[in-house]
Amino acid sequence: MRIEKKVTYEATRTVCEKLVCDLCGRETTQSDWHTDLYDTKETKISYRDGKCYPGEGFGTEYSVDLCPECFQEKLIPWIKSHGGQVREEEWDY
Repeated sequence: MRIEKKVTYEATRTVCEKLVCDLCGRETTQSDWHTDLYDTKETKISYRDGKCYPGEGFGTEYSVDLCPECFQEKLIPWIKSHGGQVREEEWDY
């Protein structure tokens, strides 16, 4: 769950005030789960359905915010226990 607030600088916009894990309730004041400048921890879980036409589209997006621990210790084992496979890929840039 993303706790957001509207802020006004030159214009009013919405920014992430804190991020809360939808399973365990862990909170962070970051927009992702990293703990220091060089730490990378992101989880993105979403599903979109709808219609897409040239120049326009509409639909619904469902999303879940999970901390890295719940992702690794709860979601991945649940997927595997139900016969699913989890792809693991190394990345760099």
